[in-house]
Amino acid sequence: AFLAEERFSAGRLVGLVLGFAGILVLTGDDALRITDSDVLGQLAVVGAAVCYGAAAVYSRTLLRDNDPVNLSVLQLMIGAAFAATAVLVLEGKPGYGSMGLDAWGSLLGLGLAGTGIAYVVYLWLIEHTGSVRASLVTYIVPIIALFLGWAVLDESLGLNTLGGAALIIFGVATVMRGRGPAPARHVRAAGTAGD
Repeated sequence: AFLAEERFSAGRLVGLVLGFAGILVLTGDDALRITDSDVLGQLAVVGAAVCYGAAAVYSRTLLRDNDPVNLSVLQLMIGAAFAATAVLVLEGKPGYGSMGLDAWGSLLGLGLAGTGIAYVVYLWLIEHTGSVRASLVTYIVPIIALFLGWAVLDESLGLNTLGGAALIIFGVATVMRGRGPAPARHVRAAGTAGD
């Protein structure tokens, strides 16, 4: 709705609904037990999803004038400043001196690979495939988590797991059909040339 270069079609809507239905099937009975859990927690999850979608659209507009690396560095620096301030206010001065090599390795691994590199790749995806297609990664994460639980932790896979995974994959494939939008900077250049 907010990006002229990413038209919302009936096919995309069907794909997104199928993917969401797949998440509900994958979740099973827990999706129906709304009264058993904390409403504020549920609202926080919905709010986070809304923020995630808004951020993908806003990032697409920012990528018209910026490259993914510069944009991700700026966003991660702002996020780190907010997080560091929150830690100082809520927990006091962190004890980095008492951390062992395994803790430092985890911190660096998650910071560099799990956040830094992954964020640059995600912004590159938004620029080249569009915000809707790039955000489809959130539908795939639960499938990977469940199958890793099965392969590594010997967790069982039920019919709802397999059916939900099939719905999600079909929904993602439906949204991915057809040509994606032009990269964000090309969209801006075309708009400027037409002015």
